[in-house]
Amino acid sequence: MAHEVIVVGGGIGGLTTAALLSARGVNVCLIERGDNVGGCASVFEKFGYEFELGFGVYSGWTEGEIYQKIFDELKTEQPKTILLNPAYTVCLPDGFEISITNSINEVEDYIRTVFPECADDAIAFYKKEEFSNFQNLSTRFRSFISAQQQIFGNNFYTRKEMHTITGGIKSLSDILIASFKKNGGVVRLNSPALRLAFDSDGLAVGVDLLNGERVESTKAIVSNLSVWDTFGRLIGLNRTPSVIRQRLKNVQGQSSYLIFLSVDEKVINKFPSKLLLAVCDWEDTEKSLLTISVSPKIHNGKRAVTVFTFANPEDWFQFQESQDAVEELDQTHLEKAWRHLNLIVPELGDNVEIIETFTPKDFYELTRRRLGMVFTKTTEGFTYKTNLPNVYIVSDTVTNDFGIAAVSELALKVVNEIAPKS
Repeated sequence: MAHEVIVVGGGIGGLTTAALLSARGVNVCLIERGDNVGGCASVFEKFGYEFELGFGVYSGWTEGEIYQKIFDELKTEQPKTILLNPAYTVCLPDGFEISITNSINEVEDYIRTVFPECADDAIAFYKKEEFSNFQNLSTRFRSFISAQQQIFGNNFYTRKEMHTITGGIKSLSDILIASFKKNGGVVRLNSPALRLAFDSDGLAVGVDLLNGERVESTKAIVSNLSVWDTFGRLIGLNRTPSVIRQRLKNVQGQSSYLIFLSVDEKVINKFPSKLLLAVCDWEDTEKSLLTISVSPKIHNGKRAVTVFTFANPEDWFQFQESQDAVEELDQTHLEKAWRHLNLIVPELGDNVEIIETFTPKDFYELTRRRLGMVFTKTTEGFTYKTNLPNVYIVSDTVTNDFGIAAVSELALKVVNEIAPKS
């Protein structure tokens, strides 16, 4: 049986696209290589705890923003969210903490107090989004800004309200897939896509699966995969223009190294906010940045805490002589992050338990993204459109902003192009 649209990949972008298209009456088949949906926006469960693979805070949930638009159209109740105030706290190496509240006046007061060496210029920079004088500001203030840019891109300048999702990010994917099925969508789990199928004119007409089956499409194919996999695997480099192949070589990405912790609630109550962005080195924010994200759920008087650091993917995918070498690299990352963590949050003491670590190799196993890259610095030249007229990309690798809200915005844009509202 042929479908009008095939969506390859069941991350938030693919799920949102599939759910909205099916709500508009389009016959859609969602193909997912794994045994569940969610992609990078899934959770890691162990010992009764649920750990988010992201930062646990999300934009786009305020009235009139993207998720109200999506759920109004799906005619289903959206996940329950809690407005965070402060949204997060930036912790600096000299012990200062700047909580980013929903009041710009309060943030200005923090800046004036913490950065007296350049207070007026720093506030002007923060308020006016004036980038030209950035290098003239103090190293301390530049580190404060850089930490936020590393996590949120330039989104933090828009002062968007941040929320936590009560049921975690998994509740969003659960509602989207339920809506999709309710409207007649077909879900194919455990079905790795091998490549696109083409007709004699070079038009994409379906997807060939790893098991040898072909799923046909009469209207469009939407890839929720990264730009590397969309062009390199689905479309094929032989059908990808040379200019795009060259751009693909220039796309830079980062992976993540995570530590999953169980922390006593009494310690969590001492945190200034549920998300901490900790800078451990003034001169190298990216390599020293540590984020500490607290789950909204309490389990036996404790909470799941995810500690995030950036990781160079090449370090994890070079030839390893043995499994011992991989474990040694894991231990090195853990010890470094642990030292930084105890400097930033010394009150942890004995009230914390390490549950598990999650490496770039684990991200690769979960998502099959190239070298486990989950933070992509997309270069200019990539959009949701490909070189094929009926093939689209809905992925964080073609958005200008970070976060699932940007991917959801992109999904709605693609849906409007494939099946405009009548």
